[in-house]
Amino acid sequence: MQALRFGLKPALQLNTVETLRRMWTIADEGGFDGCWVIDHFAALGPDRTGDVFEAWTTLAAMAQATSRVRLGSMVTGNSHRHPGMLAKMAVTVDHLSGGRLDMGIGAGGDEMVHDMFGVPLGSIRDRIDSLAEACQILKLLWSEPATSFDGRHYRLAEAVAGPDEAMRLVEAHVRFGFTEIVLMIWDAGAAGIAAAEAAADLLPKLRSLG
Repeated sequence: MQALRFGLKPALQLNTVETLRRMWTIADEGGFDGCWVIDHFAALGPDRTGDVFEAWTTLAAMAQATSRVRLGSMVTGNSHRHPGMLAKMAVTVDHLSGGRLDMGIGAGGDEMVHDMFGVPLGSIRDRIDSLAEACQILKLLWSEPATSFDGRHYRLAEAVAGPDEAMRLVEAHVRFGFTEIVLMIWDAGAAGIAAAEAAADLLPKLRSLG
């Protein structure tokens, strides 16, 4: 039986980069197993005009700012990016982090964002089918020298996602199905940092209960 994992998920909205870096440090040095980001192009909540950072470019910064904690997006919206491009982005972040990436991906479905950028969202069935194809593509790109794929939603012709060693690295570290209790911190600024510190203080007790 796998040991229970504990993760921290600071909000990328209404926070400064300095605050996020502080919370990443708390996750890295405070004993958390994972540190996660949201994948939204507009702030969540009643007012969707607030500032929010993009997920995967933020993960690249997190990879450089930490040394131990695993990291990832919980979850990446498949409707936001072509899976071939996403595979390359994940390989890059995994290299930057020294193999600490955990991949989380879902179908996506933020109608406001798709309307905002003029990107077709599709029906729920279309999104689920697209996600299934995307998962196949990701695994192929991370395990084969070149990938061709002819699906209903995506087509690839001899696509690559190297550097070569990264394909083996990512394939080894992307895990499908594990249990992690993740604390989502919606507070911004000093309040968010205080919440992260309080959670880190509780970690030894939580682990003893598991």
